[in-house]
Amino acid sequence: MAERKSFVLQEKQTAIYSFSLTDENGAAVSPASLQGATLTLYSLDSATMQILNNRNAQNCINQNDVTISAEGVVTWMIQVADVSILNDKLQKETHRALFLFTWNAGNPATLRSKPHDVDLVIRNLHRLT
Repeated sequence: MAERKSFVLQEKQTAIYSFSLTDENGAAVSPASLQGATLTLYSLDSATMQILNNRNAQNCINQNDVTISAEGVVTWMIQVADVSILNDKLQKETHRALFLFTWNAGNPATLRSKPHDVDLVIRNLHRLT
């Protein structure tokens, strides 16, 4: 099982996150092949796992700040609202991004599915407004 990726950002720091979308054989999955692609972003540091920036199973096939190239490269343009601190008492806050991709493959075609997740560890700068 792959280890979850994480990276540190400062509060309200925009960034770019990219990864390759491949099938179980290592072949790139293009956006034309996708039946669905969603992004959910939530806080791990709230009891309710609060959804952030309205990213609750948000369609991300070349929209909502996500692009997917013909070569299967997924690029997410992380926005200020994705990395804003919810609890100012914390020194750092973790926001988890969960992508889910589905497509048909094979003969006969069968549904394929692949999740991808990453943790954004947000460093609280306390005095930003």
